Amino acid sequence: MDRKKRILLLEADLDLLLTLREGLEEAGFAVDALSDGDEAARKSRITRFDALVVDLANREEDPFGVTMEIKESPLNADIPAVGLVSAGDALTEKMAEMSGIGALVCRERTGIEGIAAKIRETAVDGEKAPL
Repeated sequence: MDRKKRILLLEADLDLLLTLREGLEEAGFAVDALSDGDEAARKSRITRFDALVVDLANREEDPFGVTMEIKESPLNADIPAVGLVSAGDALTEKMAEMSGIGALVCRERTGIEGIAAKIRETAVDGEKAPL
């Protein structure tokens, strides 16, 4: 039996967090869903994840800084990261690239299916694959 890919999901909006977690679990992932960046960074220091999914529209904290902090953990230094956006722009793309986020997904256009597909592209056969 294959091990489910373990996803660290960081989303500040609690309703959206629950919706995303449920959808990703239905898509076959094990999901640690958190709304607090500090808590996500702490968890990344003790738990190895197959992928990170982070809301880049979060204005309450710095999603790019949190991503870099998570990637500083030896357990998750090579974690592929998917950024959720409402609409992409050049600045968001550049900030994502600089913080180690390898893929952006517009959740409104792609929905859970598109997010799950992007995660599958990035976490291949139990290995952390570069984006």
